Amino acid sequence: MIKTGWRRGTSTLVSGPAGAGRTVLGLHFLREGLRHGEPGLIVTFQENPTQLSRMCASLGWRPDEMPACGALDVFYTSPVELQIDSIVGEIMPMVDNIVLLELHLGDTVERTIRVTKTRGSAHDGRRYPLLISATGMAVERAR
Repeated sequence: MIKTGWRRGTSTLVSGPAGAGRTVLGLHFLREGLRHGEPGLIVTFQENPTQLSRMCASLGWRPDEMPACGALDVFYTSPVELQIDSIVGEIMPMVDNIVLLELHLGDTVERTIRVTKTRGSAHDGRRYPLLISATGMAVERAR
């Protein structure tokens, strides 16, 4: 999906509808960064820190692997208090990478992941099937 990976120090926006897997994807990414001594920030308008801890526990992760780690900051604000269109308009020009998660509803629900923007690395832009299970998520080869 990404030829040379994300550049160190860049920001990545993960976008998609409710249930597409944004939070699970972000938590996986942050968890790996924490394992390698990198700081992380998760900005969420839906899951508060308690809900994030429960989600980590449901994935079988120990509490010391995630938000309790000092290198991870969690910014949560209720969406009721925000003007989302205004915030998105301000954030988009500052984002280096964009990952789009999509839900395709038919006889079954299909999740896909697609990189739509990268700074400093080539990407193919194709949709890849995204599977979410009790142990986390997996990306399959593009069709």
